[in-house]
Amino acid sequence: MYDCLLGGKDHFAADRAFAEDLVQRVPRVVQMAQANRTFLRRAVRHAVSLGFHQFLDLGSGLPSGQNVHEIVGGMVGQRERVGVVYVDRDPVVAVHGRAYLETSEWVRVVQRDFTDPEAVLADHTVRGVVDFDQPVVLVFASVLHFVGGCAAGLVRAYLEASRAGGAVIISHVQRPDTVDDDHIGELESRYQEVMGTGTARTRTEILDLFNCALGTRLVEPGLVNVEDWRPDRTEDGAGDNPLPFLAGMGIFGRRDG
Repeated sequence: MYDCLLGGKDHFAADRAFAEDLVQRVPRVVQMAQANRTFLRRAVRHAVSLGFHQFLDLGSGLPSGQNVHEIVGGMVGQRERVGVVYVDRDPVVAVHGRAYLETSEWVRVVQRDFTDPEAVLADHTVRGVVDFDQPVVLVFASVLHFVGGCAAGLVRAYLEASRAGGAVIISHVQRPDTVDDDHIGELESRYQEVMGTGTARTRTEILDLFNCALGTRLVEPGLVNVEDWRPDRTEDGAGDNPLPFLAGMGIFGRRDG
């Protein structure tokens, strides 16, 4: 579905039908998907510039179109140890991802449910690519709004497993603190109807996802609209009509960033 919203070709008729219905109900969902993908690219580039070369992309969906491994590989090359693991529970994602991506020993796709951190962190493929004695970047791009009240504990479990510190990247659908948004309610209800889950959170609640582990520090510009997080020179940012979508990066276990 996400691939469909991004204009890709790696999806099925059922995904396309759901995406088209969602666009009818929430017209800005295409813009949200595109803004999330461009944020992810910027965040990964910034993480690499800070010296991070290992990435665990949790609930990745089908990695396509300038995704994490392409950015890391393009910036780092073979100079340093690198590792990228995409984690998704969908068997179709796993099969297609392996066929497309596993052309290098440092990129792997693992079929696991990211809401089960014990299983993910014990997976031999994950352990074979990611060295948790070295800094790791944990990516939760547009996935934690599919997790209920345990989201902070879930993030904490992954941070605590990263013994050498690292970074955490989060983007999340926002529920306005004081103003009702019919589109957000519609988005939640449609996700719950089809996928069984969907939870927008307020800015304070999203900020708590970063603060769930002591010592996590947000890098500039902090938790902001997804379009306003370190936009490229060619990007205008959110302007007067921001998307109901927040994003940020936190550093933990290190002083720089």
